Amino acid sequence: MRSLSDKEKFLTITPYFGGISEAPRQTDLSKVLRYFVDTYNNLTDKSSQFIVSVANDKDYSDITNLGFDVEVLYIKDINPIFLPANTCREIQKRNITQEYVWYTEADQLLYCKDIDFVLDMINENHNVCVMPQRFCQIPNEIIQRRRERYKDRNEDHISRYPEFDGIDKENNNKYCIECAPWSLATSMSMFANTSKVSSFSGTWDVDKYKWFFDNYGNDAYNGRYYINVINDESYGAAYLCHRDLFNKVSYVDSQWQPTEHTGGHDILAQPDSICIKSVDYKEFFIDHLSGYDFNKKLLGEDWATAR
Repeated sequence: MRSLSDKEKFLTITPYFGGISEAPRQTDLSKVLRYFVDTYNNLTDKSSQFIVSVANDKDYSDITNLGFDVEVLYIKDINPIFLPANTCREIQKRNITQEYVWYTEADQLLYCKDIDFVLDMINENHNVCVMPQRFCQIPNEIIQRRRERYKDRNEDHISRYPEFDGIDKENNNKYCIECAPWSLATSMSMFANTSKVSSFSGTWDVDKYKWFFDNYGNDAYNGRYYINVINDESYGAAYLCHRDLFNKVSYVDSQWQPTEHTGGHDILAQPDSICIKSVDYKEFFIDHLSGYDFNKKLLGEDWATAR
């Protein structure tokens, strides 16, 4: 990814929570702070402002003691599972000066082949939200086990397990593409999925998507980006969007998948949003560092309890 000009640099937002809450967590807690350090180092040259939110004294101390050039947003007296939603609502109250907002979980590194193409799409329509494909390292010996477990989500397809030299790669492991599409959106599937998308996005509006589909759609795997029309497809635990779209989203305190709501579901539910992903997994993606912690659980007796 090329260097960004000052005008292009993002407002980066990431909630940080280093403990245990009522929400399921797969991360090795001893690595949470290190993952954030890696995330910061990956994003600092892409960000004109970096906001990290916390919800308790220990996390506040851990982040401030790093001495990084970040704003630590301390949100007190909340259930920590709602830290992501509260973070976004607090920032929406501000006068955001950056054109672009990058929201991410605190353990994800961003990679992009052609940032000009991405920013052009957002500039053409401020309702575009670019979701990354989500890589996570997986022990080679359990690839087949994961393929069988998630066959209903097309995770049995071998293309979902590419080679990638991530910062934590070991044992010549491959990577797994989490939250990848069940199928690419086409003119036919856009209509077929109307009943599904309506539950998240309100009234289905074909015209809203037509400009994008005509320019970037790919019913033959020939395009570079495709429209997300199913909830699981849109989720990438991060997104890049224009501030105009970010400010319109209703971020909710959801008991069901609270982290995932802020990380993707809420912006998909915004009626004006056009959530997209790259056809080429390596066009626009993140390395989900703690995903490896989860995948290693599939080796052990806790297979049944792994999400």
